[in-house]
Amino acid sequence: MDVLKTFPLWKLPDVPRKLVFQKMDIQDLLDLSMTSRPVKRFLTVYKTHTIQLFWEFGENRRRSRLALMVESLDDPPTKYMRLSLHFLNVAVNNRKIYGIFNFFFVESRNVGKGIERTVNGERALRMNRRHNKEGFIVAGRENRNESDPGAPDIRFMENLSKHVKDIFFINEYILRYYASMKDFNLFDSFIWNITKTFGELSIEKEYAEVSILKIDEENIKFLFNKLNVTCMRLQVKNALSRIIPGLVLNQKYLNLYYSCNWLDMNDVINSTSQKIHVHFTRIIEVDELINLVKLWKSGEKLKNMNVLILMTIEEEEEEDDDNDDDDDDDDEEEGEAEEDVDEVEDEEVEEEINDGEDDNEENDENEKLQKEFMEKTFHRKE
Repeated sequence: MDVLKTFPLWKLPDVPRKLVFQKMDIQDLLDLSMTSRPVKRFLTVYKTHTIQLFWEFGENRRRSRLALMVESLDDPPTKYMRLSLHFLNVAVNNRKIYGIFNFFFVESRNVGKGIERTVNGERALRMNRRHNKEGFIVAGRENRNESDPGAPDIRFMENLSKHVKDIFFINEYILRYYASMKDFNLFDSFIWNITKTFGELSIEKEYAEVSILKIDEENIKFLFNKLNVTCMRLQVKNALSRIIPGLVLNQKYLNLYYSCNWLDMNDVINSTSQKIHVHFTRIIEVDELINLVKLWKSGEKLKNMNVLILMTIEEEEEEDDDNDDDDDDDDEEEGEAEEDVDEVEDEEVEEEINDGEDDNEENDENEKLQKEFMEKTFHRKE
């Protein structure tokens, strides 16, 4: 009877050994890199894969029932942070198809005992492989809405990110931050020590009902003047509610929506972007528009621009008037289904719009004329 023998991996030359690791299951390869120092050292020298590294802090809490159902089928219920690795598999019709491998950070009570792992020279947080799915769940905070003393989850996320960067080639970084992430300061985080170049960077609020995130002027300047971003999507306000001059708009795609109280029109004129979409919370002066059109038509500015959409919207009120109305109906609405809540919110929005029409007829007429002017003048398809 033949006896199974151990495969002599370490007796192979380096290149064949690398090919063996490349053919391994990704989950097994990652587990080996966290449990075997020789494997980690070898992968650091002979990186086996090229990936996109994706960070997500907080979560976008979708309101529709269908979206909630779809999300629940794949994501752990108490996740609040994740690190994803996007592996290039094949090219279909000139489109890159990626396999996705996730590390989900969840509340610690949802993670059982696991084998001991080492990440970036430190003992890893408790981790389990996901049942019948690729990826790991990581034992994070006791309560996802409160940081544990010393923020060990953030420390481990940093170590895990460095570990992945050591063993794989990174061709693109993606960062998404939702304002629901408690006790975490994005602008004072480890991210910027790892990279300042992103394929995509987005900062958004958690869901429609919460207030838009306010950030300091220095942080807005940091995003535009210190980072290299291909696609940027921001939903933030200047905490001081004033224009910030001197921002560098060189992103290929830029979307500043429902919140922009800080962008200078001169910076739009000097942009090298291909597509810009901005929701201003201030009235755009006619002189600014005329100047922009003249410079664009003369070819002096906006030479790369394919699509430019500038819109003005009414700034969201931050008083508690709406909350008072909601409080009166809390007892009645508490047991309603998700779609009923959405219907009530839609009705409230319609009432607010109708109530404001009589008092703001002149402003509405001006905005209408301004929108027509911009649609005719600024929107240019490729």
